[in-house]
Amino acid sequence: MPFKLGPMELIIILFIIPFYLLPTIIAVVRHHPNILPIVLINILLGWTFLGWVGAVIWSVWQFNGNVPSNVPISNNTARKNNNALAIAEERFARGEITSDEFDKIKSRLL
Repeated sequence: MPFKLGPMELIIILFIIPFYLLPTIIAVVRHHPNILPIVLINILLGWTFLGWVGAVIWSVWQFNGNVPSNVPISNNTARKNNNALAIAEERFARGEITSDEFDKIKSRLL
């Protein structure tokens, strides 16, 4: 006999599991710099309710957006910097910006 999902199983799958993983979902959507610890607390301690509440609070906590220098930048950020640098190089080649302006842009992006 094949496995059949009853109404209780559907409720668990559609509501309870996503609700349990809510701190993880929030952290991922917000690109939180501490995603891994939030996920670990959510999965390992979320069942204690206190761990789940702590993970929710941490995932919604405001952060200033400054990532420490030892954290590698994402591919998306690197791609944006490369595009901005290519644009600056084109503008420099056309004479739209000076050498000093180009160096300032380059030092800011790299």
